[in-house]
Amino acid sequence: MISRIFIHKKIAIIMTCFLLMFLIASCTASPDAEVETETETEIEIEAETNDHPQMQGSLEYHDILVVPPVFALEAAVETGELEELETVVQAAQEYFDNTKLNFSLPTLYFVPLGGIYVHDNQNLLITGAFVNRYEMPIVAVSATVDIQVNIEGVQMDPIEISLGPGFMGMLQPNEALLITLEAPALGLEEDEMFDSFQFASELTNIRIIEYNTTQ
Repeated sequence: MISRIFIHKKIAIIMTCFLLMFLIASCTASPDAEVETETETEIEIEAETNDHPQMQGSLEYHDILVVPPVFALEAAVETGELEELETVVQAAQEYFDNTKLNFSLPTLYFVPLGGIYVHDNQNLLITGAFVNRYEMPIVAVSATVDIQVNIEGVQMDPIEISLGPGFMGMLQPNEALLITLEAPALGLEEDEMFDSFQFASELTNIRIIEYNTTQ
């Protein structure tokens, strides 16, 4: 129990740095951005309707590799902050290495890792990861992300996301793409940090562009 608490605290602290350093254009990439391939297929895939995959279902360890967004990696190289970004990725990797999760369907999951509520603008910043449990690489995705916190009276609207290859690159099966989302949150009274277990999340209306390596 002590080690798990330590991991959660470490992730919350380091993810705070990620939120502050790499929030630029977190969801602005277009799913229609050009991809240099002739083997794309746009499809709609089934969503997992459970809450946070840590909460219920068959919990198992999974071999998940955490990767940063393309733009964040490029920005970190340009600004000399690559070491800081690698620290963030490693913290998220520790979470997936040490947490049993329920990935029962071959689909795309969103796993919240931490969050910060800023009362001045009443927004909740959530760092999480899109986990590709689909059988093909994904180069673009649009979906509705419904995130809730386990505090009575707090309300958050669903978040519409649209990510293209300029943001996500080519997300391979069993890779987890780090991302920061921002949404208004009503019912909180002061600045507050949230850990992964305080969230429930659901992805719906998932549309992806897959890269078909068999063609």
